Amino acid sequence: MKRKRVLLLVLFTSITCCGLVVFAAYYIDKMLEDIVPKGIKVCNIEIGNLTREQAYKKLSKLKFEIVNKPVYIKYHKKMWKFSLGELGVEIDFDDTINAAFAVVSADTLIERLILRYNVAINSYNVYAGIKIDKKSLINLSMILLKV
Repeated sequence: MKRKRVLLLVLFTSITCCGLVVFAAYYIDKMLEDIVPKGIKVCNIEIGNLTREQAYKKLSKLKFEIVNKPVYIKYHKKMWKFSLGELGVEIDFDDTINAAFAVVSADTLIERLILRYNVAINSYNVYAGIKIDKKSLINLSMILLKV
């Protein structure tokens, strides 16, 4: 009789501990759901452990750098210098931040936690998504064709 009681107590304790571990893992996953995973970088700018809004603000510094990059266009022995901004190139912040969250997307809780752990240790560089304004490109092509 005493042996059955001990076995039941061990079984109950084991099931309770497993339940607590699953609950803790679920709680951690939900808590980290709206935070960019630690170790994520965009163009070598660390955005890990930031909310979507904080990451957006931090990446806005990148906008000035990208938009002002020079581009040289050569056509019939003539060369023009433009900035990427003049060509209608912009950073798509929503797409970039969604890509950062997608790095750790998985179907199961355990897979998501393992991915988060691996990214935190090894870091991961996400490429900045870009948008191109077609009207700016068309206007530029019209100017170049007239010359």
